[in-house]
Parts: sequence; C-alpha cells; structure tokens
Amino acid sequence: MLKRIHLERLADILIWGMKKAREGTGGKYKKDDIILVQYHQPALKLAEIIFGKLIEAGINPVIRPMGTPSLELALFERGNNDQLLFLAPGTKELWGSLNGSIKLVAPESLTHLSHVDKNKLSVSAKAGKIMQDIIFKREEEGSLGWTLTYLPTPAQAKQARLSLREYTEQFIYACYLNVENPVIKWEEI
Repeated sequence: MLKRIHLERLADILIWGMKKAREGTGGKYKKDDIILVQYHQPALKLAEIIFGKLIEAGINPVIRPMGTPSLELALFERGNNDQLLFLAPGTKELWGSLNGSIKLVAPESLTHLSHVDKNKLSVSAKAGKIMQDIIFKREEEGSLGWTLTYLPTPAQAKQARLSLREYTEQFIYACYLNVENPVIKWEEI
C-alpha cells in the first residue's frame, strides 16, 4: 500500500503531467478552470489529495468515481443497448467545458468482464468514443491537458505474479516516489 507521502508526491506528479500536456499553450491553469478527477474506489485517498491541491490553486475540481466490478457486471450482463450507450444529461457539456482531466485507474479486477458478450463491450465503447472525440478536439486546441496513472492493486500484482508489496515497491521506484521531489526527476526525462 502506498504511504501518504507517496500519494502526495504522486498527486504532484499528476498535476505537473496535466500541465505538461498543455505545454504548447504555456501549461498554465487559471482560477476557476475545471479539472475532472476520475477514480476507482481504491484510489479515493489519492483523489482526495488531488482535490485539495486543486482547491488550493483556485481550480474547480469535479470528482467522479468510476465503476466497480459489480457495477460494470450489472451493466454488461443485464443492460440493453440503450443503457450501454446512455450518457447522463450534462455529460457532453461537462466534457466540453473541461480544462483538464486526471484519471486514477486502480482496478479491483482485471478479469470480471472476460465472459461478457464482446458485442456489448463494443456498443459501450461507442459512448466512450463520444467523450474521446471531445477530449481530442479540446487537446488539439490546447484548452485541455490530461494525465492518468495506474495504482497498485492486488489484481494487478497477481497478474504480474508479484506480492502486492513487491508490486507497490516497483511502482514507487518507477514513478520516483522514493525521491523527495519526483517532479524534478520527471522534468529530466
């Protein structure tokens, strides 16, 4: 499990990465910009830290949890095509107004959808493409920067054939979370 200091450093890296993605426009975020922070449940603590840092910077974070394996299974096993394509009212407007996005991927399962009808997965991907198109357009305009990270979870460690402790140690080392100011290290790359 990542310690608080590692989460703080990772939050700094992710915010830096989001700014770096907008480097063509100076990478600056201004007061009242809107940043979406999406997270899987195991990444909640990191989402809370990022939220606080964005608030301190005068930015408006929008926090959105991502689906759990149980929620995803319910949708793909019992949902019809209209439900698979459904976008909540205001979704396109939100995505069209974003100045940044940080996604915290911490899957609790890597195989829970392995038995799902591939056609259903394909239908759902069409709804995701609508959001991707908005992001790519705003990114090309220089009005949106984004970044993401995967956080160590038991499911990922198992897939890598490592203990969670070993997997987490490798993650800490790979992201320079063992360094006092990892953003400086990332700048050197």
